[in-house]
Amino acid sequence: MLVALATLVGLRAVTDLISLLDALAEVTIEIMPMALFSRLLGIFETDAKAVLLVGLIVVITLMGAWIGPRLLPTTTSRVIDIFRPVRAILLLSAAGIAFLYWAIAERDSAGFTYVQLLTAAACVVAGAVVYSVGTPLIARLLSPPPDASELSGGTPRRVVLRAVAGALVVIPAVVLGREVWRTRSGGFLSERRSGTLSTAITPTDEFYAVSSNFRDPTGDGGPEWRLTIDGLVDRPLVLTLAEVQAMADPDLAVTLNCISNEIGGPLISTGLWNAAPLGRLLAEASPQAGVVDVVFEGRDGYTDSIPLQKALAPECHLAWGLNGEALPAKHGAPLRALIPGIYGIKSVKWLERITLVDTNHMGYWQDRGWTDDGTIKSISRIDTPVDRDVLRPQPTEIGGIAWAGTAGVDRVEVSTDDGETWTAAEIAERPGPYAWVVWRLPWTPTDGTYDIAVRLVDGTGALQLDTGDPTLPDGATGWHRITVGVI
Repeated sequence: MLVALATLVGLRAVTDLISLLDALAEVTIEIMPMALFSRLLGIFETDAKAVLLVGLIVVITLMGAWIGPRLLPTTTSRVIDIFRPVRAILLLSAAGIAFLYWAIAERDSAGFTYVQLLTAAACVVAGAVVYSVGTPLIARLLSPPPDASELSGGTPRRVVLRAVAGALVVIPAVVLGREVWRTRSGGFLSERRSGTLSTAITPTDEFYAVSSNFRDPTGDGGPEWRLTIDGLVDRPLVLTLAEVQAMADPDLAVTLNCISNEIGGPLISTGLWNAAPLGRLLAEASPQAGVVDVVFEGRDGYTDSIPLQKALAPECHLAWGLNGEALPAKHGAPLRALIPGIYGIKSVKWLERITLVDTNHMGYWQDRGWTDDGTIKSISRIDTPVDRDVLRPQPTEIGGIAWAGTAGVDRVEVSTDDGETWTAAEIAERPGPYAWVVWRLPWTPTDGTYDIAVRLVDGTGALQLDTGDPTLPDGATGWHRITVGVI
């Protein structure tokens, strides 16, 4: 089974099409209870996608080991039973192709041509052939020879055959290991350097990226890409990227925060975006009376929406650039929605269509139990020091970030005695009205153990909540707390 999985991975790399392994991962994410999904994301963070892939590989390998003796010939004679491998190829190919096409139809059927669908099916057949033919052959290689005296050039036949069988295990394991590493470094999440104070603008390679897909769209859509604005509008629009860019606003700093971000978690970043105001584009299309929601649809089939009133607000944009460069593929190239003050689930990536509707649209995550409102809950985080740090009794600094959505941050307060007393921190940087603030507090501790906490007061005077709500269904609440020792 390892050889068959490695074959599927290799063919996926050559064809750049969805593989059966990708489809299994997609469906696993689809059917996973949202509470479990959110919990696993909080536990594994940057390794979440790779952990899922490893788990699938282990499960599929065990299933292959169980199916093999029941579906394939087990004889060790020189006469190979042809009928059983052929039957296995037909059964596994039919099941695999049916499952693959069902998974594609559920998420992205419009994104595949007939040639691509046939190619993906051929890859499934190739994997079935490798498994059905290779499994009995490897079993023969590992079985004792009928005559222990058989030699080849003075080398025992068994040693040679087992070396070949070993290579058929090691090489696929290396291929699959590289795929796991590619999956991890390619991007369910991007990684922030732990223990360092966040900068006002997050470097692109540290900007978090979360996706509901196991295999995200690649590239930027090419010269054929268009943005369609339709639905309840008087003038439907079909725009090129250049036409969207012609409406550009000055670059703006915007913070995005994942709704699955735990208290103190890394799934929040601030970028400097090249973008055009969404309201201006919608005005060009002339919305009709009765519009309720503006629905965003991505190239991956993902949808979400915001009310028309929010869409017309000056802070909402469509972005094609991040930190002075073209929008990277994993961040939604060539165009994404950028909705400040609302969790990242609403800032749809790989944007291709905007539809105005007269109903309250329920998107991908709303169908799975998450909020449709998505308004940010205030968040503050201690970046340095980190939990369980051991410090010296000398001048140091406590620092981090705070964000309250479009309400803004009035002040940040820090406690070093588990909330008994609070000290106002310095707001070191304010990159913009739709972005977090970076705060600092000089501190000279003496020997002992300290329970440090942080909270903010937003621009309306509201104190950050410490109710301990989980991420599901509408974002976590709570003050970030750490414990450090000083000796």
